[in-house]
Amino acid sequence: MPTSHLNLDLIDPDDMVSVDPLNNNFNKIDAQLADGVIERGASGDWWYRKYRNGRYECGIEFKWFDKSNLTNVANAFGVSKQYDFGPYPITFVGRPYCNITFEDENGGNYAHCYGWIIMDKSFQRSRAPWFKVAIDRGNAPIKPACGIHVIGRWK
Repeated sequence: MPTSHLNLDLIDPDDMVSVDPLNNNFNKIDAQLADGVIERGASGDWWYRKYRNGRYECGIEFKWFDKSNLTNVANAFGVSKQYDFGPYPITFVGRPYCNITFEDENGGNYAHCYGWIIMDKSFQRSRAPWFKVAIDRGNAPIKPACGIHVIGRWK
């Protein structure tokens, strides 16, 4: 009869001659940990998780940026100044996936707030991309609170 959570084989008290149940359990635990987190922590504003298989994940959950006046673009929407989160905790092996979220100090009306990421090739593996926030609600200044989530490879 196996254990309820990891499905590990239990050793029958009368079966102390065979090492098979123990070896089977060690193999099951090893398989469960194949993609396990081998390091986690913080580096400056960043939190991070480093996985055994080479994946690396990091982020900043919430950061206020300076207030920015908006530059009107084609009388359609305003664009903030350029922002960035600075360097990553590591230099990734390849270009990582990056997602930036935001809201403004007025509560972040997501139906009317749009942002995009501007990537600079010389920094794409070692620092977060620069970005601007575009707002379609006029020219009022914006003070964004942003978060970032990055997934890539450390090896």
